[in-house]
Parts: sequence; structure tokens; C-alpha cells
Amino acid sequence: MNFPRLSLQSTPLKALAIMLIMGFYCLDYFYRISTGLIVPELMTQYAVTPTGIGLFASAFYLGYVLFQIPGGYLIDRFPLQKTIAGFIVVCSVTFLGFIYSHHFYLGVMWRFLLGLASALSFIAVLHVARRTVAPRYFGLISGITIAVGTLTGSLIQVYIAHTMQYWSWQTCLALSAIVSLSIAFLFLLPFFKSINIPANSLKTKPLHLLQSLIELSKVRGFILNAVIGGLFYLPTSILAAAWGVSLFGLSYHLSRTDSAFCITLLFAGWSLGSPVIGYLNDRLFNYRLTILICALAAAIASIILITLPDWVNHAVYLLAFLLGLFSSAQVSVWNIFNKLCPAHINGMGIALTNMIITLSATLFHVIEGILITYYSTLKSNSDLSDAGLLQGLWIIPALFMLSALLSQALPLNK
Repeated sequence: MNFPRLSLQSTPLKALAIMLIMGFYCLDYFYRISTGLIVPELMTQYAVTPTGIGLFASAFYLGYVLFQIPGGYLIDRFPLQKTIAGFIVVCSVTFLGFIYSHHFYLGVMWRFLLGLASALSFIAVLHVARRTVAPRYFGLISGITIAVGTLTGSLIQVYIAHTMQYWSWQTCLALSAIVSLSIAFLFLLPFFKSINIPANSLKTKPLHLLQSLIELSKVRGFILNAVIGGLFYLPTSILAAAWGVSLFGLSYHLSRTDSAFCITLLFAGWSLGSPVIGYLNDRLFNYRLTILICALAAAIASIILITLPDWVNHAVYLLAFLLGLFSSAQVSVWNIFNKLCPAHINGMGIALTNMIITLSATLFHVIEGILITYYSTLKSNSDLSDAGLLQGLWIIPALFMLSALLSQALPLNK
């Protein structure tokens, strides 16, 4: 696979430009997990049950999923600078709309538009990486991107949880939206043009959208690889974007700040594991074996987390980190993608893979919300209870077990 190499000398300005693209992904990740920090406030403001919280999370992922293919097409055809700046502005405006709205359906609409505007973030990073670094380092770069995005997003969440002790939650979240607007402005500065990829930079002309999708669907193992990626990502999404802070608060009696810190440890595990596993996969590992071992280990860690007695709540910190560490084997999906995806539809391939991964979150967040509402009502006649939450979260180890089983059908073995 031969790509046109951009001239990226090691200058501070060009390094900053690449970091800004990762910054867009960091913003995206914070926006998607922010609802988990304010579940009680959202239930009060919008007068909803846990099912409604699940719908808010799903609405984000629905917009994210639906715009993956159009986003990949835009990335393949147009320069990045103004496109990314515009989408960050939309992210900021829709996020502000969500935190200040009170009508449920309007809130769902804001979350949907927020997800749509966030769709280009991960595609843009991998698109540039695949054209600027040697193929053997692609797994490492994708791992670093996931690590930086998830950890930064969760650290922002911890900081906001702390500031919520002094200011209203709407004010704290609104400040984050204002900061993101300043990042959008930086994308319009002249130095960012140094890494733009012109629309005609590829030797092969871009294919028609439908033709590109048909070609990708015929690649053996391409769809299965993306499905496994979704199964690996979904447990983290369930905890980070919706129910993790509530779990650690209700079941283990941690403060909101400490519960948010547990989510940070979850992402710290991702941050440590993603670049290491990505690098080793590029050089040494059998992809299927990596996924199998880590999926089984993650299933065991999640079972212990759900069944752990509340009087040993300090062990929760370690379990959250281990769950993230084992989940980071999802980066193997991008190693496999790099081997499978045809070069001339790179952006479309990234978009389709990312779409399938996030489609799982779109579907399962609603299911998870319904389960938690059902079990909470059944066990304590309330909308959200400790017992109902724990019962509903048994879906997490089941997802890891399914990914372990499906991984053995992957065609690529290194």
C-alpha cells in the first residue's frame, strides 16, 4: 500500500498542528462521556428515567454513526482545515443547547447533532497518520490517539466534577464548550495549512460512494473485524458515557469526584495498553490470540467489579484500571484494518469501521437503560437503584465473552 507522503519536518508548528487534530478527538470523547457525570441532574432537568439517559447516550452515537460514511467521503475529497473548525463550532453550540434545554425530545435532538458533528474527529487523525508515517507505525499511532483522546476526555471530566462543588453543573460544562471554540479558531491559523491533504493528492481517483462501500464489504473479514471492535468498545462506553459514575457512587459509596476518577483510571488502562499493544501487534503478536486473551481477562475483571462487596471499595480503583487495560486490545482492530483496507478508499474504510464500532453503542445504550429501569423497578420500586444497576451491568462480561468467540473467526493471522 503506497501512500503519498506529506512533508512533515519536525518543526514545533507542524507538531502542534497534528496535536490539534488529536485535540478534536479529545473534545469528542469528553462530549460523549459527559452525560455519565450528571445522570441525577439530567433525570431531574428532563424528568426522565434511566431509559431516557440511555436514549441521550444513544442519540449521540446515532448521529456519530450516520455521519461516518459522509465524513469519510469528505476526508477523502477535501482539505481538513475549515472542515474541522466548522465541525468543532457545531459541537460547542449543540453541547450548550443540550445542557440548557429542558424538553426531552429537544435534548435528544441536541445529542444527535452533537454526535454528528463529532464524527470526523477520529477519522481525521487516522487519515493523516496513514499518509504521514510508515505503515509499521500505524498501530502505534492509532494506539496513541486512543490513549490521548480517552485519557484527556476523562481528566476533563474529573476536573469538572471537582469544580461542580463550587459552581453549577451547567456553568462548568458551558466553560468547556467555550474552550473548544478557541481550539476551532486555532485550526484557521495559517500554520495548519502545512498538513492539509489536497483533494487531488491521491493517484487513484476517489470511487463513487456506493462503489466504495461494496468494495469494502467484499474484503474478507473487514466487517467481522469492525464488529469485534464494537464489542470491545461497548463496555467502556456503557460505564464512561452513562453508568460508571452512578455505579461507583451507589454501589461503592464513592464521591462524585472519586467516581469520575475511577473513569479516569479506566481510560488510564486504555492509555497504557493501546500504544503498547498496537506497537507489539505491528511487530510480534498474533492478533487473534491478543484479542482472545484480553477479552477473557476483561470479562473476569468486569465480573469481579460487579460482584465485589462494597466494604472493599478501594479495590474498585484497580479493577477499573485493569478493565481499561484489557479493553485496550481493541487497538488490534486497527492493526488488522491497516492490512485489509484498500489504499485508495482509506478515509471511507476508517469511516465504515468506526461506524460499525459505534453502532453497537447506539443500540446497546437504549437496551442498557431499559434493563436498569426494569430491574430497579422490580427490586426497589424506584427509577434507579443499586441492585437494578448491578443487575443490568451483567451485559458487560457477556459482550467480552462474545468478542473472544468471534475473534477466532478472523482471517488475518500474523
